[in-house]
Amino acid sequence: MSDRSVRFGDEIRAARRAKELTQSAVAAELGVTQPTVSAWESGESYPTPGSLVRLADLLGLDRGEALAAMVADAELAAAAS
Repeated sequence: MSDRSVRFGDEIRAARRAKELTQSAVAAELGVTQPTVSAWESGESYPTPGSLVRLADLLGLDRGEALAAMVADAELAAAAS
C-alpha cells in the first residue's frame, strides 16, 4: 500500500481488534478520548511519543517499528501538503 498514513492506522486498528479492544477501551487505558484514537486510526493525527509507547505496549506492537512507521507517515503527510 503506498499511503503509509492509512497503513499505520490500519496496523493500529488491526492490532486493537486482534486484542478485542474497542477504541473507547484503548482511549481509557491511555488517558485520551475515543475520537483521538479514531483520528490515529484514520491517519488524521498521530500519538505523542509517550502515547505511542503506551499504545504499542497495550497492543503488543514493537515500539521501534511503531515509531518508525509513525515518523514515515508524518513525513509523507508533510511532503504531500
